[in-house]
Amino acid sequence: MAKPNRLFKKIFLFFAIGYSISAYSFPEMTTHGYVNCSSCHVSPSGSGLMTEYGREISKELLSTFSTKSEDELLYGAVKTPKWLLAGGDVRVIQTYINDKREKGGDFFLMQADLAAAIRTAKWTIAAALGIKGGPEEVKDSRELTSRTHYIAYNVRDEISLRAGRFMPQYGINDPNHTIVTRQGLGFNEDMESYNLEGAYLGERMDLFVTGIFGRPDDKSLHRQTGVALSSSFNFYEKNKVGVSALRGENETEERWLAGLWGILGLSKSVFLMSEFDHQWFHHKDSNLGSTNGMSSYQRLGYVPYKGIQIYASHQLSYLDFNQLKTRIDAFGPGLNFFPRPHIELRAEYLRERMMIAGNDYFDYGWLLLHYYF
Repeated sequence: MAKPNRLFKKIFLFFAIGYSISAYSFPEMTTHGYVNCSSCHVSPSGSGLMTEYGREISKELLSTFSTKSEDELLYGAVKTPKWLLAGGDVRVIQTYINDKREKGGDFFLMQADLAAAIRTAKWTIAAALGIKGGPEEVKDSRELTSRTHYIAYNVRDEISLRAGRFMPQYGINDPNHTIVTRQGLGFNEDMESYNLEGAYLGERMDLFVTGIFGRPDDKSLHRQTGVALSSSFNFYEKNKVGVSALRGENETEERWLAGLWGILGLSKSVFLMSEFDHQWFHHKDSNLGSTNGMSSYQRLGYVPYKGIQIYASHQLSYLDFNQLKTRIDAFGPGLNFFPRPHIELRAEYLRERMMIAGNDYFDYGWLLLHYYF
C-alpha cells in the first residue's frame, strides 16, 4: 500500500493533469448577454476555436488593455481567407500541494495545440492537433493527438448537425475540467467520444441531442455508448438555466446521469454559476449491484474591473452514498486575469478533502498561464 504522502501526490497529480484541456470557453459570458456559445466559437456548444467575432469580443469584454488589431490571429501578422479560421493554445502550469507531511509542486506544459476550420454557408470542417500535456513521468505525455475533429452542416440558421470526435454537451461547459461536475462525471481531458449531434440554437432556448458512439477506433478504452440531451432557457438577457441527461453503457455497466444548472447575472459585476447532478450506476455483474450518488459545483464571481474576475468556489462529490471514501469536498478563492488579448492568467487555492485518503483537509493550488492565438 502506498504511503500517505505518496497517495496524496498521486491523487494531486491525477487532478492537476486533468486541467490540461483542449476545449476552452467562458460560460460566464452569458452574463454579458451572449447566451449562445456559437456567437464566439465555431463549435455549437462553445469551446475551442474562436470566430472573428469571438476574437473581437475577447478584446472588448475580457481584456483589460488592448490596441487596434491586437485580437487578430498572430496580432494581424497573418491574414486568412474568410472561409478559413485558424488559431491555437499553449498552456503551462505551476502546481502546489501541502498535505502537512510534504510540500511540493511541479511546473510543466499542459497543452500546445493548433486548430483550424474550413467554413462555408452550410458546411464546417474543424480539427485540432497538438501535444498531450502533463509531467514528463506521465506515460503518454508529449504524444501527438487530435482530441477534436468533426464535420458540421447548418440545416438552417437555428439548426445544425455535427459528426466527429468532441465532448457531448452536458451541463456547464466550464474550462476547469478538474471540478467534480466535469472530471468526476467523465467529462475530462481525453474523454472525448465519437458522436452524432443535432442542435437547435434559438433566441430564448437551445436543445442538444447527441448520440454517443464511444471510441470505435480504440475498443480497449471500453468507453460508453448512449445518448445525451441538454436544453437551456435564457431570461432577462443575462441569465440561463438548463437541464441535462445522459444514458451510457459499456460491457460492464450502465449509467444514468441527470442534472440542473444555471448561470445567473446577479448584477452588472456579480454572477453565480451552479450545477447539481445525480448519477446512477448499474453493474452488469450481479455481485456488484448498483450505486448512486451526486455531484455539485458553485462559483460566485465578482468583476471589479474589465479583465479581472475574483471568485469563490465550492464543490462536493459523493458518487456512492454507501461508500464514504468516494466523498470529495473543496472550497477556496480564485483569480482570473486577462491583461491583454491572447493572454490569460489564472490562480486558484483550495482547501480540499478526499475521504479515500483521510478526514483531513490539505492545501491545493495552481497558477496557469494561457496564451491563445
